Amino acid sequence: MNNPESVLRFLKSEAFETHPELPAPGARPFVTISRQAGAGGRSLAEALLRHFAARQVPELSGWHWMDRELCENLAADPRLGVSMESLLDERFRGRLEDFLSHALSGSAPQIQVHRALFSTMRSLAAVGRVVLIGRGGVCATRGFSGGIHVRLVGSRSARIERAALRRGRGRAEAECWVDEQDKARTKLLKEYFGASAADPLLYDMTCNTDLLAPDEIAEAVAGLVLMRTRTPAHA
Repeated sequence: MNNPESVLRFLKSEAFETHPELPAPGARPFVTISRQAGAGGRSLAEALLRHFAARQVPELSGWHWMDRELCENLAADPRLGVSMESLLDERFRGRLEDFLSHALSGSAPQIQVHRALFSTMRSLAAVGRVVLIGRGGVCATRGFSGGIHVRLVGSRSARIERAALRRGRGRAEAECWVDEQDKARTKLLKEYFGASAADPLLYDMTCNTDLLAPDEIAEAVAGLVLMRTRTPAHA
């Protein structure tokens, strides 16, 4: 999936149709990945799809992960007038900055952009078999019984080093990026959901990526997905 139409195609896929053998929308399996900046959210999503495919069981087939596609979908909406750069960087503007941006550039208010984002995430979760990375997905999909919510954490030094390598930045620049991203993600959850990203009760599991590799975490998540889908009474 690598264009704005990919989200729409996924929502219109056969998985969204009602079949007697499928759980109702909201009870279908999906995964959200919440992460501290540089903790490896994308690496885990890639590992999840590898492990799901390797299991070769019906419950783990046909999965996708959504990150850039969500941003492309919103950036392509002329009503929002939002840039890919700000979406990919998960920028969160204060009220004054948002007002000035709206007045000077004509872009939609930040709350309108985020409401569109949360609505799309809920639609994708209702389809099921999707991995959603960040952007408040853990809270936006709250109440959907099929969700498995994973939180990735790590030491600040390890996350800075990972960000520098992955994003091709110097250490000083990576350090600023990690701190800014952590603040923005914290503000987003607090502003829209009154929640704290550090609240362990939001998640099914919290994983320290200093100690656990993406493949190790993916193996555990795959097992949990199978357990949940095969024993729906758990939900």
